[in-house]
Amino acid sequence: MCNGGPLWLPYGVNAMYITLTLGKISDILYERLKSAAWMHRRSMNNEAIARLEAVLVPTKLTSSERLARVRAHLHHFLMWEAIHSASILSVAHSERSG
Repeated sequence: MCNGGPLWLPYGVNAMYITLTLGKISDILYERLKSAAWMHRRSMNNEAIARLEAVLVPTKLTSSERLARVRAHLHHFLMWEAIHSASILSVAHSERSG
C-alpha cells in the first residue's frame, strides 16, 4: 500500500474506497474468477477489482504498449507450445524405444 491505497488503483490518495458484496454468483462464474485470480496471483477480491477496472476505467494504451502486450502474450504462448511439444516428442520417443 502506498499513501493509504493499493498501488494498483489509479485513483490517487484521496480516493474513497467502498466495500461491495456480490451475491447470487453462479458456480461457473465463481470458479472462473477463482481460476483467473490464481493465474494472476491475486486474491479473488483483487481479481474482481482488476476486471471491473479494466472494463469500467479503461486506460488508453499507446501503440508501443499494445505491441509490447501482444509480444508478451505471444512469447508466453510460444514458450508453452514449445514445452508442450517437447514433452509429446519425449513421450513418443520413449514409447518407441521401450
